[in-house]
Amino acid sequence: GGGQPQYDVNISYPLDVSGKRRARVEVAERAKKVTEAQLQDAVRNLIDDLSQAFLNALAARESRRFLEAYAAGATRLLREAQALAKLSHPNVVHVYEIGSFRKQVFVAMEFVEGVSLREWEPTPGATAVDEILAKFTEAGRGLAAAHAAGLIHRDFKPDNALVGNDDRV
Repeated sequence: GGGQPQYDVNISYPLDVSGKRRARVEVAERAKKVTEAQLQDAVRNLIDDLSQAFLNALAARESRRFLEAYAAGATRLLREAQALAKLSHPNVVHVYEIGSFRKQVFVAMEFVEGVSLREWEPTPGATAVDEILAKFTEAGRGLAAAHAAGLIHRDFKPDNALVGNDDRV
């Protein structure tokens, strides 16, 4: 055929003889990467903020639980010490004063100089079994007196019972 020659030209992507189009595409790609990095940083910061808020809420909840338990324990200690102060028995330590100082509960009680029931040893030459039974019977009498007053020791063991220098448990 005759007629004009036909050229295969793609008009949707014209030739970029000057390189301006390629420069614009490179700038756009760099901008896209920067925008993606900024978005990733923002998401990371949001996740960090959320996890920190969660940890703060968890710490606040645990602090509240600790304070509630401490307050309940302090209240129970005061109540039991007041009941113990009213108790008078030769095998129960005497409580002189109960109070609080700088938000700390204190109990001032009789000082018993001696050793724990675990450290105590029967008198040489005596019948050891009878002497041991007598000491534990004294401790039991003290516990019975406390129970009669509505108190429970909660941790009775030979390490927590004293044998005074006057030989009284």
